[in-house]
Amino acid sequence: MAWLRLKTPNGWTATYEAIVDTGSSITVIPFSIWSKAEINWLSEHSVKLYGLGSTEETTVQGKLGEITAVFLGEKQVSMPLKVKAYLVEDDSVPLLIGFEDVLTKLKLVSNYKSQVAYLEWPSS
Repeated sequence: MAWLRLKTPNGWTATYEAIVDTGSSITVIPFSIWSKAEINWLSEHSVKLYGLGSTEETTVQGKLGEITAVFLGEKQVSMPLKVKAYLVEDDSVPLLIGFEDVLTKLKLVSNYKSQVAYLEWPSS
């Protein structure tokens, strides 16, 4: 799990809890979250997004955009990151953090034996 805020035209959103999905290449954000954010649209067209167990009837649609996010730790906040994401047209999916633009810039530390996992970021 990760906690983040998205940049808005007037500051930052509330804090949202997200699932870090290391099997997903791109972040997926539901409408109720991204609709508050400042967006740089990268595509004009919606695409169908398929996930585990989805069918043609249960697939969701989203457009590719770029948002700016900060990740929150117990004592610090990451530098702002530009993140490409599929911005879903409804709230039928959870907030999923994919590895591109997040795990390619931040470090995922996980120790399964002690059941500890967290993101690390450079201090500057």
